Amino acid sequence: MHAYQLGRGNAEFKDILRQLDMMKRAGNAAVKKAYASVPAKTRPEDIHEEALAYLVQHSPELGIVKRIVAWFRNVLRAMGLGSWVGELSTDDIMDMVQTAMLRGSVVEAGGGVCA
Repeated sequence: MHAYQLGRGNAEFKDILRQLDMMKRAGNAAVKKAYASVPAKTRPEDIHEEALAYLVQHSPELGIVKRIVAWFRNVLRAMGLGSWVGELSTDDIMDMVQTAMLRGSVVEAGGGVCA
């Protein structure tokens, strides 16, 4: 998943990563499984985001995943898609997040999407 770089410098995204780390340290079973599922050859700087990608795909009921979905919706709004984004269901947004993660796209700070 390289879509986790969806504004990697964004303060809220950094806070999501901090929450993920806290969940890991607290022994959350789903988070532990996510980290255990990160491919061995993953670059060290990408491990946390890969774990997030796993959670989005396999544990959509978790609060942190719902937070990622809300954050992604806000990123789309910041890109000027406000009225269109409002018509999307949570499932639509979840599909977009999963697709972005699987394809490795990046949402830049300026709002552009790179593949």
